[in-house]
Amino acid sequence: MRNLVRWSIIVVLLFRLLPIQAFAAQPRGIYAVYPINDPADYSSGIVDQLLGNSAVSGIALRERWMHLEPSDGSYQFTSIDEVIAKASRVQKTVQLILVPGFFSPSWLLSKLPSCEDGWKTTCGKTDFSIPYGPDSRGANTLQPLPLPWNPTYKQYWQRFLGEVARRYNSNPTIVSVAIAGPTSVSAEMSLPNDDETEKEKWKKLLQLFYPTNDYQKSNKAIIEEWQEAIVYYDTIFRDKTIILTEGSGLLKFAQGDQKRAKEEIVRLFLSAAYKNNTKGMQTSGMKACRNFEAGIGKVKELTSQGVVGGAQFNSSATNNPTSMGCTDTNVCGREGKTLCETTPSHSCCSLSPSQAVANVLSVFFSETDQAQAFGVPKGSAHMSYLQVYKDDILFANNNSSVQEQLGKAWSALLGTSSFPSSTSFPTPAQSTDTSGDLTGDGVTNIFDYALFVGVFGKTGTPGFSPADVNRDGAVTIADFVALIQLFFAQWHT
Repeated sequence: MRNLVRWSIIVVLLFRLLPIQAFAAQPRGIYAVYPINDPADYSSGIVDQLLGNSAVSGIALRERWMHLEPSDGSYQFTSIDEVIAKASRVQKTVQLILVPGFFSPSWLLSKLPSCEDGWKTTCGKTDFSIPYGPDSRGANTLQPLPLPWNPTYKQYWQRFLGEVARRYNSNPTIVSVAIAGPTSVSAEMSLPNDDETEKEKWKKLLQLFYPTNDYQKSNKAIIEEWQEAIVYYDTIFRDKTIILTEGSGLLKFAQGDQKRAKEEIVRLFLSAAYKNNTKGMQTSGMKACRNFEAGIGKVKELTSQGVVGGAQFNSSATNNPTSMGCTDTNVCGREGKTLCETTPSHSCCSLSPSQAVANVLSVFFSETDQAQAFGVPKGSAHMSYLQVYKDDILFANNNSSVQEQLGKAWSALLGTSSFPSSTSFPTPAQSTDTSGDLTGDGVTNIFDYALFVGVFGKTGTPGFSPADVNRDGAVTIADFVALIQLFFAQWHT
């Protein structure tokens, strides 16, 4: 009984010493983006191949709400559960990207009257073209999109997120969740507004639902929905990194509308008082020609404010070496096929997959304190993770040149001073040290935890600090948990 009391007192003291961010899992390293656009896309064997690449820290699993809740209140999390189990077995982690919007369940869409059937404030969905991605079919193919502010849509989306939180809050293998809701085709800040017809439709919707002038021809209503989503994610999730994903596809009625709206959403995210999770931010449009664009630059800037910084490749670099790896900003945005048909002699048309990957990685690490490995300008920013599409990881499994590039990135992100060979990237082993005596005074006590607090969040070579108990090159919550266990074991005996 006395041991239990002493243990309880120590736990209370530790929770007062450590900020909430100390308990939040954080993504570090390279994550293989596995988009499940259809349940048939999922393959247990592919998961094994992705996790088997030792330059990979885990999987960024992108799933659609419609497949995870195919009927009202009936959940199908089999693929998520299997990925978590497989990742956990090899000491790797998982990022969740859950997408509503166009990919909301049919049963939910059936509850929303269509604005196409009558422009009334009771309508909850309307038809738009999917702006990008594998389901994009152009302006002539329309799909129903729930209105971002519709209360029924938000009610059921939040119920779904609640179930996700209930299942996975206590699972340390899930390290991050991307904010979504007032979105369309991804977790990015994006809504369909590519042509004048769609812009006129948004104008009509805003006039219908928000008759006051300050909402007209603006993103104010959308910004408010993002603000609500930002707060809600911290309310229901625990001990995760909650990621805000940049995008440039918000409503544009005048020059600069999208930029101003994005900046306001980012400001609201930064000012939100997160009590249960830590904050992360990423851009999902990484290409070699985007070194000077605001997306990746803004993420790097915010890492100085304690935000976990990351990015995602725009698409597979090994499948699209020209469009992904071309550094010529004059042709940025043109698909490789179009460019090479019109200008076949352009240097970008002869890029190898390995060079394309290297070019994108150079942009990612430029102006960071991890820049040395790629010979690019060094800066003060510090990036934590990079999401690379599964096809690039699978390609690297059989291509030593691409694997070498990923290995360099792996080393830079994990803070190691050198990187392993192109064929061997070992997962950091769990420590066999059971002393927990960080200060060297012969006992595991509160002074060991004080040392831990002082270096929490720092990175270096594996075992760079006594507080790096599991010798993975970073002092994180995993080390804290190990110390708790060692302390309890000592007082229990």
